[in-house]
Amino acid sequence: MRHKYFDIVSGRKQSRVSAEDFRRALRQAGCEPNGPGAFVWNSIGESDKGSNFNIYLLAFSEPCALFSNTRSLTIKCPNCGTQMTPCEWHGLLNNWRASGNTGSKVALKCCGVSADIAALHYDPPVYFTEAAVTLCAPESAPAPLDFITRLQNAVGEPLACIERIC
Repeated sequence: MRHKYFDIVSGRKQSRVSAEDFRRALRQAGCEPNGPGAFVWNSIGESDKGSNFNIYLLAFSEPCALFSNTRSLTIKCPNCGTQMTPCEWHGLLNNWRASGNTGSKVALKCCGVSADIAALHYDPPVYFTEAAVTLCAPESAPAPLDFITRLQNAVGEPLACIERIC
């Protein structure tokens, strides 16, 4: 059976929402940890009964790029609008990671400007985050909007939902 994943991240391109912020929000949204590490969670909310999804808290040691579909992903220079290839983008990501990430700019070949990796124009959107909540559901499941709304209210800032099918 194929699964669908809903990655829930800050709605801002570069998030400052931490794993601890999401842990607190998961508790406020009616969830409880399933084990001592608090990376797998059980939903105990009344409106989630019967929903068939698993909840995972993802925490990364450095910002990670999350997006929905590599086949349709387009990346363009924010200065001149030139589209870059996935290979060029991966090179920029590697340079960005090597330079320490946050606040670091990458040199763009198209027009010579330096830009923050998050400032590139992405379609669909790409989110750079050190923490996310991932819901794993059967492929036919709709996005659990009620759960996402409760989590957003608990975090206190807009959240985005990235849908992936694996």
